[in-house]
Amino acid sequence: MAIYAVFAALWILLSDKAVGWLFREPDTITLLSLLKGWFFVGVTSLMLYVLVRRLIEQALAHSAREQAALTEKQRTHQLLAAIVDSSSDAVFAKDLEGRYILFNRETARVTGKTPEEALGHDDRALFPAQQAELIRANDRRVIAENRINTYEEKLDTVDGERIFLATKGPLCDAEGRLFGMYGISRDITERKQMEEQIREMAFFDPLTQLPNRHLLNDRLLQTMLTSKRTGFYGALMFLDLDNFKPLNDTHGHAVGDLLLLDVAVRLKKCVREMDTVARFGGDEFVVILNDLDTDRDVSVEKAHAVAEKIRASLSEPYRLFVQRGEGERFVIEHHCTVSIGVFVFINHDATPDDILKWADAAMYEAKDAGRNVVRFYSPSA
Repeated sequence: MAIYAVFAALWILLSDKAVGWLFREPDTITLLSLLKGWFFVGVTSLMLYVLVRRLIEQALAHSAREQAALTEKQRTHQLLAAIVDSSSDAVFAKDLEGRYILFNRETARVTGKTPEEALGHDDRALFPAQQAELIRANDRRVIAENRINTYEEKLDTVDGERIFLATKGPLCDAEGRLFGMYGISRDITERKQMEEQIREMAFFDPLTQLPNRHLLNDRLLQTMLTSKRTGFYGALMFLDLDNFKPLNDTHGHAVGDLLLLDVAVRLKKCVREMDTVARFGGDEFVVILNDLDTDRDVSVEKAHAVAEKIRASLSEPYRLFVQRGEGERFVIEHHCTVSIGVFVFINHDATPDDILKWADAAMYEAKDAGRNVVRFYSPSA
């Protein structure tokens, strides 16, 4: 525009002088002035046309860029929405009051609520009151701390009670202002069940569900440490069934397993909840008694009473209900006794293996004494 203004000023000033200098006739000067004027209008129009066209092209290019950016933004939003809705995880977002503002397809499936039913409402509209308050407490913590947190949440869903690993974080706008929180919840119920199964396989006997040798050693060690700390005696009993092999030989291992299951039930009924009953292997069992007494004689007396109770219970006849294929169900009655070896300990520096070995030695003394008896191990014996 500045160039045009200079050009116009020079043209008006110089052209008039040039015409006056070159020509003297009024008619000629008038004609040339008219032609000069039209020439100026033509040049000005051409320049304005070029300028306007350039401005229009720039405006169109800017509009096209904005439209392309808007189209790309919409495409990105659509893609993100498709990803969120296709996710096998529950994906959601809430405002600062805990009301849902995003509710994907999996969240709807898990809760049994449509987005229309959930959006604008908080968790009290989706879950039982106690679970809803737990979720809301976790959400408030995420917002208060303004950082990502991960929790395990046990929730009632359309699939029953399920366990979710929920990752939650703050939502901020372009200026960094917090306006809500988001969450991604993955159903880990099967994984937790598998972990529990692995734990049970590692620590529990698959037949009786009693602690196995591995867990027995840990329980014994804990009892020994507690005995050191409290001054109370503990006791370990080693049990071996006296008449078990003939049952297996006559009727098979499946029937023998039924007897072992019955033995496990009877043993647990003879001891306190704080005590441990474990299957050592085959027809051998171990019982750990905790916190007997601070006096040794009283502790021995208590251990002996429990051992006799076990001996009497396991000596009762066993009625084992068996069914062969599709045939009739019948009952096998079996008589079986038990030999029990006991070792009483306190503040002991021995290892768990030593205590097991000494109780096992006492059990063999019971066997040698005619079976179906209780014997205590004495280091001097």
